[in-house]
Amino acid sequence: MYGWKCRIGLILPSDNTTMESEFNKILRAVDGVSVHATRVFMDTLSVEDLLKMNENVTRASQELRTAEVDIIAYGCTSGSFVKGLNFDRELIERIEKEAKVKATTTSTAVVNALKELNVKKIAVGTPYSDEINERAKEFLEGNGFGVTNTVGLNVVPDVDIGKQEPYVAYNLGRRVNTDDADCIFLSCTDFRTIEIIDALEKTLEKPVVTANQATLWHILKLEKLGISIKDRGRLLEKY
Repeated sequence: MYGWKCRIGLILPSDNTTMESEFNKILRAVDGVSVHATRVFMDTLSVEDLLKMNENVTRASQELRTAEVDIIAYGCTSGSFVKGLNFDRELIERIEKEAKVKATTTSTAVVNALKELNVKKIAVGTPYSDEINERAKEFLEGNGFGVTNTVGLNVVPDVDIGKQEPYVAYNLGRRVNTDDADCIFLSCTDFRTIEIIDALEKTLEKPVVTANQATLWHILKLEKLGISIKDRGRLLEKY
């Protein structure tokens, strides 16, 4: 059957068109791991709509439980830091309570990924507005990281984030970089990045962490699958 080794459940914003595709592209050569998604309604990338979207986490967790997934990731970076420090932990508790399996969020995964890479200072590139970027900065600083620079593209409407070509993420990574940053973080699970991670790391000579890459890495780590993936950044070579 599909997912005989691990069935991954994703809870996605309804307008996200990228995360499933990137997971499936990365996992194409990995036998026995499958991806199964459900959605929570979101129409605009605003603080108000992100908070409203989170009201549907219980329902989404119950749906994924019926598919007997092994682990669930809440696949929205901004949605899992919008209420500040430790909100990601609250979401994990809610999901685990309803689905009876392990869970993570993209924000949780990013924090763990940065620690895995021994990062202290990061430059943050996003497709977000200044309002959302400020909350991202507060969340990352609250978890002990210095933020050397933040650049947001303010892409609207929200569904257009998934329409950005990979070179947009590459150029953003170069633009946001600072000499004192240990790492580049490209946020948002709807932002297409996996094709450019290796090239950006080689250009900048430092690690690059992206929302979907970090989420998948954390899932594989929590499930103890021992899978090392090449050509998608140095993070996914760790397990």
